[in-house]
Amino acid sequence: MRNSFVTDPLLTVILPVYNAELYLKECLESLKAQTFRDFEVLIFDDASTDRSNGILMAFDDPRFHVERSRKNQGYAVYLNQGIEKARGRYIARMDADDICHPERLQKQFEFLESHPEVGICGTGYQVFGSVEEKEFQKPLQDAEIRWRLMLDNPFQHPTVMMRRSVLIDHALRYREDLMPTEDYELWSRLLEVTKGANLSEVLLRYRFHPGQESSARRERQLAIHEKVASENVKAFYEIGGKEDSQESIPDTKLGGDESGKEFNLDVKWGIRFRMGLLQKGETAVDDLVGYGDFIERYFDCYPDGAANLKREEQKELEKIFTEKGESWVVMVGWMLCCPKVIPGLLRRWMRR
Repeated sequence: MRNSFVTDPLLTVILPVYNAELYLKECLESLKAQTFRDFEVLIFDDASTDRSNGILMAFDDPRFHVERSRKNQGYAVYLNQGIEKARGRYIARMDADDICHPERLQKQFEFLESHPEVGICGTGYQVFGSVEEKEFQKPLQDAEIRWRLMLDNPFQHPTVMMRRSVLIDHALRYREDLMPTEDYELWSRLLEVTKGANLSEVLLRYRFHPGQESSARRERQLAIHEKVASENVKAFYEIGGKEDSQESIPDTKLGGDESGKEFNLDVKWGIRFRMGLLQKGETAVDDLVGYGDFIERYFDCYPDGAANLKREEQKELEKIFTEKGESWVVMVGWMLCCPKVIPGLLRRWMRR
């Protein structure tokens, strides 16, 4: 692979690689086949011990640039290096085991060009590999994204395209010590200074396999996720002016000591219920009751667009109920967000 660049690319793709020989060529070919042509790909080989580097060297496209490390450092290091070295107006993420739809870069580029207020744009995606193939969609609008950000990640990382100027102007970088949840934490800071969006179209195939980073470090990922969500909820109460709730919210940063203090109950319950459903598939009755309080207080603070957000939450819970209907807690949680219970859905639940 030649290490030359196209002149002034409009877009930079950052692609970390580590022992991806089984999937790497398919990933590279999907980038090469993009209908959008004016881009560079910064590839960082994180000291792979398999045939990944040979595959990279054999791939002949002047837009693809490879840097090989002698020491394995973890992909977040290279994400930050990529931000510093990128020359494109926009930065797109890609993982070495995933596959891009041919129009992915074109459609995200055109969206960001026509929406200057948006600094981060994701897409729908299809999971495949060691799981049943299925399509997923993150929340589309900025208001829905901010609601999801409170307790969960509103973007699928490999689908993201970001406005480089926002990252540079606000000195925003990934926190390398928070792998593999560094993306969720970055979005929390990024959305303080810009708006977000997700395209409804499925433009990336997201591969599941036992060796991927998120699978190998799942417990750590969940633990850090909960800390990031806690910070987001705390920020919500500060913005909302809920002075009565501040005394019980610990004044700490990620990884800090909470000094024996406990979160306000609806904050704690909100996090536990949302993460229990979406991440661990389990929750408790007290979590459910607290979650209802959490939703009510959120809408009290942000009445504008509350109906739209409530529909989004209702839709999400209904989806979870359909897939995991054996949990009565999911059903009751869905009812909290719904003005009325659809009889057919209730009957399906009662027959389980």
